[in-house]
Amino acid sequence: KVPKRVGSVVMSALSKTPSERPQTAFAFASSLKGQAEGIGALYRRAFSLYSEYFPKFLKLSFIAHIPVIIVSTLMTGLVIAERVFPPSGMVQKVLLIGAMVIVGLLQIVAYFLTSAVISGVTAIIVVQLSVAPLRPVKLRHAVAVLKKRLRPFLNTMVRLMLRLIIGYVPLVVPGLIMSVRYALTAPVVLIEGLEKKAALRRSRELGSRSWRTVIIVSILQILIPMCVSVLVGRIRIGVGSNPHHSSTGQLIWQQVTSLVNILIVPLISIVPALLYLKMRQLGGETLSAAMAQIEEMDAGRSKWQQRMRTRLSLHTPVSGKTSTAGTNSKS
Repeated sequence: KVPKRVGSVVMSALSKTPSERPQTAFAFASSLKGQAEGIGALYRRAFSLYSEYFPKFLKLSFIAHIPVIIVSTLMTGLVIAERVFPPSGMVQKVLLIGAMVIVGLLQIVAYFLTSAVISGVTAIIVVQLSVAPLRPVKLRHAVAVLKKRLRPFLNTMVRLMLRLIIGYVPLVVPGLIMSVRYALTAPVVLIEGLEKKAALRRSRELGSRSWRTVIIVSILQILIPMCVSVLVGRIRIGVGSNPHHSSTGQLIWQQVTSLVNILIVPLISIVPALLYLKMRQLGGETLSAAMAQIEEMDAGRSKWQQRMRTRLSLHTPVSGKTSTAGTNSKS
């Protein structure tokens, strides 16, 4: 009755070839734990974290959505201007259409970067909660990591966005494949400090440890916001009997309802963060290693913090004094 994925980890530990076995007992335990938890456990854990730390995630989402709010306000203003003051000449129509196209493209960029920022910062918070659950969650610490790695983060995410656009424009399938392959890019950049091709390669390597899990999570990440948008979109508002006013109201309502993502994006961003940790565990990497990579950004960390980080990790090395005492006692 043992799941095959768990059995494969056990059999790898029993391999006659030393190179095929986990290098350490901690790597074996980490891989075993990662395989034992299914997709349902990821979403249960995500809902638990979201409900417990809702004010933190809501604050993060609202701050990250400020560019989206600004661009959506601009689009709403253009819609109202087009309905209230319809362009009379060809030049005015061209200018208005051009402005709407530009603002629409800005909306796409703003949504993508906002989701990436929330995903990356959420991953930092989730790593802390997984490694040191008793440590207070402070949003400014995670944002500080984002600020220090902002340039490589933007460079990498813009590259990824261009790849996705190129993949989605000719056919939908290449875009979906790239979305799955590079689903863990944001956590990789902010936690591991990689950028550009190295970050994309690392994201693909992590995903290859369980493509089935990554594909299912990626599909759910698309379906959940779509279902919420459909449910919210079913709400209609009436603006009198004038069909012209009614259509204007519906267009404005669409812009307003798009901001419901402020509540949804943090929730669905916790799942990739947990998935990122799960993929690292499948490779035998400990969670404390991820925490160490984050804290490496803090060059001024005190010795007390270094000792606490060591104690909070899964592996606490034996000091030289202890080993010496043990040797003396044996002699």
